[in-house]
Amino acid sequence: MLQTTPCFTAAQVREIDRRAMGDLGLSDYALMQRAARAALRVLQREWPAARSLALLAGPGNNGGDAIEVARLARAAGYRVRLHLLGDPAALKGAAGAAWAAAQRAGLAPEAGPLQAADVLVDGLFGSGLSRPPEGQAAQWIEALARLRAEAGCGVLALDVPSGLSADDGRALGTAVQADHTVSFVARKVGLDLGAAIDACGQVHFADCGARAALAADLAPAALRLDGLRWPARRRGAHKGDSGHVLCVGGAPQYAGALVLAARAALRAGAGKVSLLGHTADNHPTQWPEMMRVQPDGHSALLEAAAGADALCLGPGLGRDEEVWGRLALLRRAPAQQVWDADALWALSQRPQLRPKHLLLTPHPGEAGLLLGRKAAEVQADRLQALADLVARWECPVILKGARTLVGAPGHTPLIVPQGHPGMAVGGMGDALAGIVAALCAQGLAAYEAAAAGAWWLAATSDALRAEQGASLLPQDVIDVLGRLRA
Repeated sequence: MLQTTPCFTAAQVREIDRRAMGDLGLSDYALMQRAARAALRVLQREWPAARSLALLAGPGNNGGDAIEVARLARAAGYRVRLHLLGDPAALKGAAGAAWAAAQRAGLAPEAGPLQAADVLVDGLFGSGLSRPPEGQAAQWIEALARLRAEAGCGVLALDVPSGLSADDGRALGTAVQADHTVSFVARKVGLDLGAAIDACGQVHFADCGARAALAADLAPAALRLDGLRWPARRRGAHKGDSGHVLCVGGAPQYAGALVLAARAALRAGAGKVSLLGHTADNHPTQWPEMMRVQPDGHSALLEAAAGADALCLGPGLGRDEEVWGRLALLRRAPAQQVWDADALWALSQRPQLRPKHLLLTPHPGEAGLLLGRKAAEVQADRLQALADLVARWECPVILKGARTLVGAPGHTPLIVPQGHPGMAVGGMGDALAGIVAALCAQGLAAYEAAAAGAWWLAATSDALRAEQGASLLPQDVIDVLGRLRA
C-alpha cells in the first residue's frame, strides 16, 4: 500500500559509489561526468534565460563536480567564472582528472572576489562535511547569500548545500541557501530534515546510472513516502464494515478541537463517529451525522468504548481532574487508541495510563514532554527523537512538523515530504488524529494507518494550496479529503 523511496546516510552513499565503480565498471571520473551532465540539465531547465555562471569548487570531489560543470557549461556557450578553494595542483582522483580536462579546455581559476552572475553554483563541500565551513569557504558562502538576496542571483547546489549535514540536515555553521539542489547517486536522508528543508530549495535527484540493486542489501536510514495505493472497498460494504470511531475530548472551551477530529474521521471514511465531551450539550450541531455519548458514569463510558473500533483521545481534552479518571478507564478498552494533544500531556505525567494498543501523534513540544527533553532538542535531530519515542513507548508514532516522520517498532522510519507551511495552524493536528483513527477503525494496521493518515492530510493540503493559496483552515482540508481517495 505504501509507495516509498529509500534514503541513505552519507557513508552508505559512498559505499554505493564504490559498488557502482566496481559492479558497473565505471571510473570515479566517469561518475563525476554523469553527475555534472545531470546538474547542467537542471540548470538549463530551471534557468533557461541564464547566460553567465560563477562556480565555487572545493578541494574534494564536490569541487570536481563543479569544475566539470564549468567545463561543460563553457562548451555549451555560457560565460563561466570558476573559483577554486585551495591549490588546484593538490586535487586528486576524479577531481584532479576534472581539473586536467578543464585546463585543456582553457579554463583558469578566477583570482578576484565572487561577483554576481545569473546562476551561482555551489560545489564547495559535499556529503562528507562534518565541521563548520571556515576561512575563505565561509566568506564565499556569505557572499553567495548576499548576491542571492541583493542581486537576485540563482543558486544551484551540487549534491548537498555546503555547510549542511547530509545525515540529519543540521546547519554545521554558515550554510548555502539554494534555490535548487541536484543530489547524486542515492537520496541523502538529511536533505529532508532540519535546516535542509529550507536550504535545499527544490531537490532534484540523479542516480548517475547507479542501479537501485547496488543498495539492495543496505538498510536505508529512512523511506520517503511518495504515495499510497488505497485498498478497494467492497461494493456491498455497509457502515458497519467501515468502523466506529469514538472521539474523546472537548472541554467546554475547546469543543471545536473535538468536532474537527470527528469531522475528519467521518470524511476519512469511518462508518460511525461518536463524540464524548465533558458535558452533553457542548458540541455544535451542524454535523448531524455525529452521535453524542452522554458522559454520565463509568459504565456508560466503558460501554461506549467497548462499542468502538478505534478511539481518538485528546483533542481539547483539557487538564482538569476529570481527565485522570476518564483516561484510567479508557486504557482498558480493547480497540486501537490514537492519543493526541492533552492526552499526550497526561501520558507524560502518568505513564501508567498507557493503553495496550497505542498510537501517538505528538508535535515537537509534546514529543519533548514524552521524552523528558526540550522541544529544541527534538527538532535538532528529529530522526533520533522519533526512534527514542518508538523505543520509549513501544508503539507507532507520528512526529508532526515540517517533513512529518512516522515510526513504529520493527519498521524503517518514514519521511512524509508532502505538506507546506500553510498547515501550521491550530486544529490541523486534531484533523490528523481523526483521520488516523478512522483508518484504524476501517481495519488498517496502526503503522499503516499512521503513514496513510499523515500522507493523506499533507497531500490534500498541497492540492488545496494551488486553489486557495498558502493559508488553509483544517476544515478546508477535511471537506475535500475524498479527492485523493478513489
